[in-house]
Amino acid sequence: MTRLRKIMIALIAFVALIAIGVGIFNARSQWIDAGHVGIVYNANGGLDRTKTLNPERVFVGIGQRVYQYPTKLQNAIYTQDSGQGEQKSADGVLVTTKDNQNTIFDISVIYRVKHEDVFKAFDSFGAIPIEDVQALHIRRALKEAANNIGTQYEVFEMMGSKRQEASQK
Repeated sequence: MTRLRKIMIALIAFVALIAIGVGIFNARSQWIDAGHVGIVYNANGGLDRTKTLNPERVFVGIGQRVYQYPTKLQNAIYTQDSGQGEQKSADGVLVTTKDNQNTIFDISVIYRVKHEDVFKAFDSFGAIPIEDVQALHIRRALKEAANNIGTQYEVFEMMGSKRQEASQK
């Protein structure tokens, strides 16, 4: 083999290795979305509590998983309008009032996970995606709170003079 041929083979092998490395990096990378913070869970070592991941592209190793939590404001809407809200069906919150009447209210909950509380959110809900937390846990807590407040007012008070007071509670 000539020297030029050996150099060409070495150059092609080098370029192939770089291409394979870039391919592996791209396949194992994940974006942390803007307005979110990420944490890494390792199947061998558990949750890495030493750092949180800011919005950027991160390499996810074998046996690792990245979980994201929104640090920007999220709006969970529960409404009777089937074109709006969490579910594309009637999703208002049924409230029983002091005079034992049932009425449905449209409720909006604005929330976010503070940057310093992402580990607390993971400890509370585990690997459940934030969309499921919103659909299941926030909704359940909202229904319970609405019914606790609803029993303090009569139905016409909730729809009239005491509406603002009930909303604040």
